[in-house]
Amino acid sequence: PNATPVGEIMRYRLKGDGLTTTDIRTIEDWTVERALRQVPGVADVVAMGGAIKQYEVQPDMDKLRAYKVSFQNLLDVLGRGNANAGGSYVAQGAQQYTIRGLGLLRSAEDIGRIVVASRGGTPVLIRDIAQVRIGAVP
Repeated sequence: PNATPVGEIMRYRLKGDGLTTTDIRTIEDWTVERALRQVPGVADVVAMGGAIKQYEVQPDMDKLRAYKVSFQNLLDVLGRGNANAGGSYVAQGAQQYTIRGLGLLRSAEDIGRIVVASRGGTPVLIRDIAQVRIGAVP
């Protein structure tokens, strides 16, 4: 059944001293929601509120030109540096979880260390040509 605020049975609120709304939403998405889905009789869990974390790469066009790296090359390298891989599923209790490799990158620093090109034997890293930061899905 579709889970909407009209058909809901329970609401809960997460709070954490010193945590941002992004931190709390990440905990909800990756820990709380998964635990609630394991409870017998729970049909669905719908998260509302909080900011969903995303990594943002903001290229510096002057640095791209200086290192002779095209914008398309940057996009291609970002895609390859965090490739997704297909998988299978695992059954746990009444739930089945699809297993899929969702990239290798875990931080803004990881993204910054991706090699975009090599100039004179020296690697050009994403952090050399762009600012990488944590943002939120609009």
